[in-house]
Amino acid sequence: MMDLTIIIPVCDDLRIERCIKSIDEDVEIIVSMNNPTEKIKKLINRLGVDSCQIAKQSLSKAYNEGIKKSTKNHILITDSDCVFKKGSIQKLYSKINRYEIVKGKIIFRHNSFMSKIISKGREFTTSDTPNLYIPLLLINKSVFEKIGYFNENMEFTSDCDFSDKAKKAGIDFYYEPEAQIIHEPLN
Repeated sequence: MMDLTIIIPVCDDLRIERCIKSIDEDVEIIVSMNNPTEKIKKLINRLGVDSCQIAKQSLSKAYNEGIKKSTKNHILITDSDCVFKKGSIQKLYSKINRYEIVKGKIIFRHNSFMSKIISKGREFTTSDTPNLYIPLLLINKSVFEKIGYFNENMEFTSDCDFSDKAKKAGIDFYYEPEAQIIHEPLN
């Protein structure tokens, strides 16, 4: 088993099953149930993966609770509506002993003209520029001791804040464009 935990926050996204089934390595998986629906609770129970539950919806808290529950030294955070391309987890993991953080590439699918515009903008801000945004972010757990966890006072931009803190602290990171996930269309 890899010394790796994959954390997947979810509230009501049933596509998480495809995400979990796309994991092609022997790793610890923690689903951080973020004020989950009953359908999600039943699905996660049926899939038999480890989980934690947060009563009040908060992505930052979902990240942090998953990290705290992890028993491994490396944390990979993804989204429930993403699917790993084969071999991507290994490609990221192979770099983590040389860098404190490894970022992979997100390929955003689109199904309309508007979602194509959104996907190109998201690819630029999350994959084509050097940042440490979620999803597909592999972090050595020691980084949290240096710069702290995700800011729970920031709802949807805590990864941006985390990226800024890591860069200011001089955290060594690497972008691995060959490690990829597919993100479902954003409408």
